Amino acid sequence: MRSLDVNINGIIYSLACDDGQEVQVSQLADEVDMRARRIAKGMPQLHGNERMLLVMTCLTLADELYEARQEAGALHEHLSLLQQNKTQEPPRPPRSERNQPPQAQGNLFGAQDAQQVLEQALEEVAEKIEQIAGAIK
Repeated sequence: MRSLDVNINGIIYSLACDDGQEVQVSQLADEVDMRARRIAKGMPQLHGNERMLLVMTCLTLADELYEARQEAGALHEHLSLLQQNKTQEPPRPPRSERNQPPQAQGNLFGAQDAQQVLEQALEEVAEKIEQIAGAIK
């Protein structure tokens, strides 16, 4: 275990972290510091009440984590639907769009390209969730 000093809203906290995690913990602490300072600036009544400031910061991060999980769930559902539809015949466009070029139909890339984009987005959201969850622990 390593010891690491971090600065959050002008107060130094000594933290323990696993070997090799110092950079990540430091970056997460910088994120918490930035958010705590933003909240403190917007809520002057918290001046001097570090505990309440940190609670508000944690609630803000928890709210973002919740929203990111909701978004990840929606992306996962969408990806599952795309994977299911990949094996089925694609839906036929409305009669008015059948004779138009593909770009005029609003489909700029194929289902496989869309799946790759969604998979990458889902991975990025999952990584962000893990970072936020690590910061909250």
